[in-house]
Amino acid sequence: KLYEKRYGILNSYVYYLNEMAHRRINHIVANMPSGYGKTRTVKFYEAFRLGLEPGGTFLSLCSNDTVVKGGSRSVIDIIKNERYGHIFPEMSYQQYGKDLFLKETDGEWKTKYCKLLASYYASTTNSNVVGQRASLSVDIDDLYKDYKEALDESLNTYYTNTYKTVWRKRYIQNKEAQIIISGTMWAPNDFIAQIIDLFESESKFIPDDKFKYTRISEDGKSVIIQIPALDPETDLSTCEELRS
Repeated sequence: KLYEKRYGILNSYVYYLNEMAHRRINHIVANMPSGYGKTRTVKFYEAFRLGLEPGGTFLSLCSNDTVVKGGSRSVIDIIKNERYGHIFPEMSYQQYGKDLFLKETDGEWKTKYCKLLASYYASTTNSNVVGQRASLSVDIDDLYKDYKEALDESLNTYYTNTYKTVWRKRYIQNKEAQIIISGTMWAPNDFIAQIIDLFESESKFIPDDKFKYTRISEDGKSVIIQIPALDPETDLSTCEELRS
């Protein structure tokens, strides 16, 4: 139901999240208008990936404590769904019940297969994440509560420097970090804009021949998806089903 009205705007995101789940790419930047489904899509990806790799760990970051913990709970709810257990019997809540989770809070939880201290960390961007490590992906979502924060140059610089020095280093050391950065661009120099500039300074990106609004690095390891509200060629909405 989430995907039905959004196929044209989420198809590249879903495709490359699947590629990441199979460790064929390492970085995704997804910039699109608010309400287009980017956050919920990542929660499905996280549940799906834990089905593939039950021993893995996510680090999920957001500026809003309620949102990041609500997202964490939604992943638990997906896992507890009976249909999920049919697809991933090793993670079937109907079969294992409470034994599937060794710890279960919105901010941190752990399945019985986990190889690290937790399966999922849900943290705010101003919390101390030192000591937390991901083995699946570090997922960073919507860092601003409004456009005023996005216009704060010192806050933007803080977020970008924290990404460089802390967030992307919160990964197990024997594998290349996998990172998902999603959000709405509120200002020309906000965190998403600076991260795109950073990625473009590290690699050359070319238009993806499979998907519109998508560019991929020449080495095939990084993807930038930028869905505008209006198509630049037609000046029409990129998702009429959501917004005219």
